[in-house]
Amino acid sequence: MGKDLKVKSGKGELKLKKSSDLVGLKSKEDLTDTDYVRKKHFSNIGGFEIVSLAGSDKPLDDELDEVRKKEEIDLGTHVYIAEGSDKPLVPTGEIHIVYQDGTSLEEQQLVLDEFYLELVERRSDTRIIARVSSKS
Repeated sequence: MGKDLKVKSGKGELKLKKSSDLVGLKSKEDLTDTDYVRKKHFSNIGGFEIVSLAGSDKPLDDELDEVRKKEEIDLGTHVYIAEGSDKPLVPTGEIHIVYQDGTSLEEQQLVLDEFYLELVERRSDTRIIARVSSKS
């Protein structure tokens, strides 16, 4: 695993480690038969295919930078693993928030304002998708 990252959440602190071999790729094409993908591990996590790169002796950061330059790649990102889990997390900038029943719209807006989040989509009275902003 790579670099450690700590994220504050409503339940405390989430400890994440940057994966040393997995990356997330959004592509216009199927990644199965490319020379730069060694293996597909997970499909469609936040719109990303989670893969290991065919690689060279270069650091993963450099490999990912090279893959990002390919015409068929829309987006490439690092993948993180939460402490105590083996499931990948992909930073998309969007957050799914579920409020407790009875939480007023005003209270919901206070949460968005406090963390400088932007409302992307309201899915129900208690479920929204928010996006981080430059102030988040």
